[in-house]
Amino acid sequence: MTGDQIHRAVSADGTEIAGRVQGQGPPLVLVHGPVHDGDIAWGALLPLLTDRFTCYLPSLRGRGLSGDNPDHSPPRSHFQEDVNAFVDSIGEPVYLMGWSDGGSLALGAAAHSDAVAAVAAYEPAVWTLMREDDLARFGAAIEQATRAYHGPPRGHAGNAVAPIAAPAGTAWAVSLPPICDPLTSAARLAPTMMWVWSLVIGCPRG
Repeated sequence: MTGDQIHRAVSADGTEIAGRVQGQGPPLVLVHGPVHDGDIAWGALLPLLTDRFTCYLPSLRGRGLSGDNPDHSPPRSHFQEDVNAFVDSIGEPVYLMGWSDGGSLALGAAAHSDAVAAVAAYEPAVWTLMREDDLARFGAAIEQATRAYHGPPRGHAGNAVAPIAAPAGTAWAVSLPPICDPLTSAARLAPTMMWVWSLVIGCPRG
């Protein structure tokens, strides 16, 4: 993906959040999901949008053009602060679109800022609205999928879901399926990737 203009904002803790800007029209901020960045998540959709909107494509911290905090494992509250800061920095009413966890971040930014004119959330991961029994069933499904693909987990993959709804800094037990080894290598390109996979399949964060 190419783009001549880059928009930069500063999150609450001083981390720079950046994204390419393409198109013309009212501003539309597109918030990617957990396994993407702003440069790769929206490639198929952009041709349908750039003739009607100025599309802002921010990357969350540790991805794409954005900066990263030193420990490479930001609590989710920083992601929300990143999106809030990016939206506010545009300086005019914006439309927001988010995909997966980006959908919940877009909804959070709309709740935070009067600058949001409208929100489209595609399959938002609104974990805090899930009932405890639904969250437990989801965790069991993750463990079952891990078991089927990798054999018996070495820890408690079902617990990998808990921190999504838990306060920042909460400790939890995770499994270590074999797929974590190649993902650790991939995480050198996106330092926050292991934080994401620690939630999804139980890879270690450190």
